Amino acid sequence: MKNKKYKWLLIFIPIIILIIIILSNPVEIPKITIIEPLNNVSIQANSVVIKGNAEPEKATILVNGKEINRDGKNFEYEFKLNDKNEVNNIEIKAVNENQSDIKTITINRIFTEDEKKVIEEAKINEQKEKEEAIVFNIPSLIGKDINQIINILGTPSDNTEPTKLQLEMGTDTWDKTWKKESYSLLVTYNTKTKKIIDFFLNQEKNDQNIQEIMLAGNLSKNNTNYEITLVESRNKSLPGYTGIIIKAK
Repeated sequence: MKNKKYKWLLIFIPIIILIIIILSNPVEIPKITIIEPLNNVSIQANSVVIKGNAEPEKATILVNGKEINRDGKNFEYEFKLNDKNEVNNIEIKAVNENQSDIKTITINRIFTEDEKKVIEEAKINEQKEKEEAIVFNIPSLIGKDINQIINILGTPSDNTEPTKLQLEMGTDTWDKTWKKESYSLLVTYNTKTKKIIDFFLNQEKNDQNIQEIMLAGNLSKNNTNYEITLVESRNKSLPGYTGIIIKAK
């Protein structure tokens, strides 16, 4: 019986000691103070100097996730503002072990007339490049039936029709394929209603680039009219994706 008591004591004594150590040495909650700039200030410059202090001195300071140097309690950091956006949100965070304190400031950048022209030209060029990359404008095909799509895209590269026998045997889906540049668009539809079931867009090359396929189809990941599914390659020697399935919501 005594041995059992000693055994329990040997288990609980270290635990009690550990609890005492933790309680006697609590993690200090960091506190961060921003001296400048003022929140929501407007400036005509491409950068802003952030000054402040934080306790404890051992706390790590992060500006938008990037660790910066500090001098004792104080820190000073030149933050480059966005060259395209007027509104810049900056998060300054002090981290001490599992404790943190966060301050967020907003800097409104006032662009010069010359800077505005450069930004506008960049936007126009970006939009032009995006439009030039579109091969099949799939969002414009959503909601249309196969006959309407043929009118828009022209005669399919693969333009077969189900035979009478196939239809009598119950074939209710069929597909047509359009090929353009290095891309292939497979459109599956219902043979009775002519309504579209889905689209499949792929690049006819081994090292398919999903981002390029997205641009070629004028697709976005978050759209209220359709949903996309990335199709993984079945060939283990060629990992990646074979294309994108697009379905109307």
